[in-house]
Amino acid sequence: MRFRQIEAFQAVMTAGSITQGAAALCIGQPAVSRLIADLEEGLGFPLFHRTSGRLVPTAEALRFYAGVERAFTSLQDLERLASQIRGAYSSHLIISAIPVLASVVMPPVVKAFLAANPAVSIEINIFDLIQMVNDIRARKADLALSMSFADVPGLQQESLFEARMVCALPAGHRLARKRRIDPADLDQIEFISMIPSAPMIWGRIDQLFAAHGIQPKRVAATPHSQTAYGLVAAGVGVSILEPFSARYWSKHGVVVRPLSIDLRFSYSLFYSADSPISALARQFVDDLRAFVLRSHHAEVT
Repeated sequence: MRFRQIEAFQAVMTAGSITQGAAALCIGQPAVSRLIADLEEGLGFPLFHRTSGRLVPTAEALRFYAGVERAFTSLQDLERLASQIRGAYSSHLIISAIPVLASVVMPPVVKAFLAANPAVSIEINIFDLIQMVNDIRARKADLALSMSFADVPGLQQESLFEARMVCALPAGHRLARKRRIDPADLDQIEFISMIPSAPMIWGRIDQLFAAHGIQPKRVAATPHSQTAYGLVAAGVGVSILEPFSARYWSKHGVVVRPLSIDLRFSYSLFYSADSPISALARQFVDDLRAFVLRSHHAEVT
């Protein structure tokens, strides 16, 4: 039994004749007759009798047709579901991201992406790492953008780019006269620490200080780089931060200097390990990589 045979049978039953059934399927009458004959042979019972030139379904055909209708109804339900899924993937994108990527890196990418895809809408959620992981697992988000971290069951991690950290100083700070800042320069200097929000994130800075015997005066701490930049602008202390926000905060009382060491952090794309990333989401990620490369904020990996 083949689907084409069932389709021919359903068309003939609905139309009432071989001729009209063939027209509905846009194929020739002999082809429909052959499909019906092959179906009868496979089923082992007749489906139609000819009475006074009319095609009359047998009792067996009527019983069989009831089952066919249920099957076609289920197929139509699947087609509607597929259409809904296509519509969701082609018109809406849900992204979870850490604050700095959502507020600094993504806006120009979103603007260009929407200009090229005017029928699309984008929802951006800012969560901590635990919530981002839960959203991806529950498929409440198409993808997440964050600093790289250890592998988590249920999540696929894909490297996006690496960013070289910079030193942020208040305007007028004595270290601002230097072209490059050595970590040793920060010994006994008022320092704003980043609170690690996941293993190996931001804690590497503390590990660097410990390895070189550097003891800055820790006057404040925050898990968000935007808050740290704001504290630097207010003159609270200096900090080692991501480079994405440097251009904005340079206009608000922050002096940004490169470090003498190559201290980098990796950023990654996360999505469900149970299903591949959608074509729409992949296009957005490609645009994000291209923007980062053009802006010289980081090195694409």
